[in-house]
Amino acid sequence: MLTANEKLSAELLSKDRGSLLHDIVRIVHHPAFLFGCLIVFAPLIDGGTTQLPVLIIRLLILGSLLAWAVHSIRGGRFSVGWNGVLSVGALFIGWSALSFLWTPYKVVSLQWGISLFLYGGFLFLLLQRVTSVTQLHRLAMVIVGMGLMEGVVSIIQFVFWGYPRGTGTFFNPNFLASYEVVTLVIALGMLSDGRRAGKIAGETCALYMAVAAALGSLLAAQSRGAVLAGLIAAGFVGFVRFRKRFAFFLAAVVVAGILIPNPIMKRAIEVSAHDPYAYTRLDMWANAIQRLVDHPWGVGLGMFKYASFEYRFPVDGGVTRYGKRAESAHNEYLQIAVELGVVGLAIFVFGIARWAMEAKVLLSADLPQDERGLVTGLIGGVLGLLVHSAIDSVLHEPALVVLLIMCGGMVLVMIRIKCPERSRVWTIPVQAHPVRTGILIALALVVGVVIVQPAAAWYAHLQGQRAEQARRAGQALEWFQRAVAIEAGTTAYHDDLARISVAMFHQSGDSRWLNRAMEELAACIALNPRDGRFPYRAGILALLVTDKTGSTEEREFWRNQAVTYFEEAIRRDPYSPFTYVELGKLRWSQGQREEARQWMARAISYEPNFLPARMLLAEYALEVGNRSEALSEYANMLDVKERFLGRELNAVERQYLDVRLDQLTKVLKPEQPQ
Repeated sequence: MLTANEKLSAELLSKDRGSLLHDIVRIVHHPAFLFGCLIVFAPLIDGGTTQLPVLIIRLLILGSLLAWAVHSIRGGRFSVGWNGVLSVGALFIGWSALSFLWTPYKVVSLQWGISLFLYGGFLFLLLQRVTSVTQLHRLAMVIVGMGLMEGVVSIIQFVFWGYPRGTGTFFNPNFLASYEVVTLVIALGMLSDGRRAGKIAGETCALYMAVAAALGSLLAAQSRGAVLAGLIAAGFVGFVRFRKRFAFFLAAVVVAGILIPNPIMKRAIEVSAHDPYAYTRLDMWANAIQRLVDHPWGVGLGMFKYASFEYRFPVDGGVTRYGKRAESAHNEYLQIAVELGVVGLAIFVFGIARWAMEAKVLLSADLPQDERGLVTGLIGGVLGLLVHSAIDSVLHEPALVVLLIMCGGMVLVMIRIKCPERSRVWTIPVQAHPVRTGILIALALVVGVVIVQPAAAWYAHLQGQRAEQARRAGQALEWFQRAVAIEAGTTAYHDDLARISVAMFHQSGDSRWLNRAMEELAACIALNPRDGRFPYRAGILALLVTDKTGSTEEREFWRNQAVTYFEEAIRRDPYSPFTYVELGKLRWSQGQREEARQWMARAISYEPNFLPARMLLAEYALEVGNRSEALSEYANMLDVKERFLGRELNAVERQYLDVRLDQLTKVLKPEQPQ
């Protein structure tokens, strides 16, 4: 028997076969096109994270939505399958859109909002276009095949190519490991049906190979969080198949993993011994909870990173104490709570609970054993991703979001097939007319422009960076101007345009370039009121303008402007010692000596190892005749330098420790006469 959608497709295929639009719609509308393309493509370029794959993923989903709509209009009706999970998803997207009203950095929230809308559209299409168990089975095998490929690549990287951790085609080994967890549990679920003897031998072989590759890849990736998620997800599959007997096997696996030397245990020991930042997730989570308490309605979609300046937290043991800031919560639930508030988190958790209720009903249904194995594996895949999301930024990776939607959506499709009473199908008649099709295409083109815009601006910006590296300042300026013209709401483009304008000033001596740079920094400050870097740079630029100004009144004006900018930078980022030092030096030059000393002292209170502040305090103490204070700061500097002697330092840490003590030593420790 043909389904309603299949009958509609057959009717449409009998009409107007010569139409180019009809042929395009037929291809794009086919279930294998979108879902197969996304499963295969999404992981291939850094896990779909960079601009090009994000653009392609978005255009694929948008094109498929358009094809579905045009296909339905040409057929004279919209046939929409719906269930409660889609309703909760629509509510979550709606709340995310509402948060746009109070988010401070609009362009970032807009792009995240587009992503959420298209992910929702992807789930919607999955429920409309996949109509049979056979299609579900084939899609599951495509996922397993991609996991097998990723696993083999990561093992080769780790064993033969000298990678410290296997990454596959992902940029982050933790995300590869999460992908392999899903591969592992789907393959285990399909193998657990107990009736593989009658199946295709090649398929069974591929499933066993995928299990082996996934296990090897988990060892190569050395992701502690993914291993935990894998144990829980595999435990779920084993419990469904073997009940309590599986607990003994799982316990034996855990004990063996602890006792037998392996890369994961080795990495855990080495990281804990050498990296003071390795175990700061509890601090990050506490920090995120504090943000939620301060902003219960959320700081805005996509704003966790940009709201992190005023929420730095201390990490002792390194050169820098507040040098790290959490750009993600490493817990997707807390990240959602911080960005979308308590309401956003409640909707998201309710959506998971609603889906879990559907999955439970499906597991309780009288399914053939092979279908039960497939369903168990898909549910286990969702469980693994959701568990890993509690300890890492898994849902920031497009390939993993696509995987989550595929697994969760395929479970909902199975419910619609096996338990049709739990789903609704709405049929909405529509009169086919070229105008309606034209309006849909026009709307899609508008959304397409919004999708292409950030990628085009990024490409122009990238060309500008390349020209700047090649010391072609004029070309860099032109490319940065194009980037700003394409997407004026992104601060990075204005910031680079300001920097290249300063470079043009140094080349030409024309002070108009400084005015241009100041205008661009002012745009950055206005676009993102939470970023402390831009007012700091504006303050530095104001000091440069001061040096190039002739009249006393103008110099004093720009000094006061610099003070204003530095104070604003401190308000936005109260933990950066660089701002305190610049403001302290400026106030000292203006005769505000006590205030200057207070700024230096605040810098040291946050960053005790920031030696430039201690050096200035020592010099200021000598200038006012306070030799004992200068000696105290000198002794502290010697102690800090001794403590970190021989340690490999990054660029920021070198700025903390890079002071010369020769002159101060001569003043404070003169040679004693013989």
